[in-house]
Amino acid sequence: MSERLVEVKLDVPYVSQFLAFPRNTLNAVRACGITCVYMVMKYLGVEVSSVEKMFEEGIELPSAYGGAGWKHSYFVSLFTERGYSSCNMVEMKPRQVSLFVQSIDNSTP
Repeated sequence: MSERLVEVKLDVPYVSQFLAFPRNTLNAVRACGITCVYMVMKYLGVEVSSVEKMFEEGIELPSAYGGAGWKHSYFVSLFTERGYSSCNMVEMKPRQVSLFVQSIDNSTP
């Protein structure tokens, strides 16, 4: 498999986790994953209230946030509950990387 960079730049809206939590540095640091989910959902046109609300809803759930941070399975569930295909890939193999690149090429983050 030849290596190449993704040539598509998606117009995903940028949201700063630090600007979302200007008076709470700890929450800002802990909000990285949920902020990414928020940005992708906004790109897909999913109705979401705010990063802060998504953070508050998830941070207290043991199935969403634990000692090591956000659980990727929670992020997957946020998308699948809204009808989107989503999965968590660990130690991606070349075929999985190829599928990931293909999804970006198809404007689907």
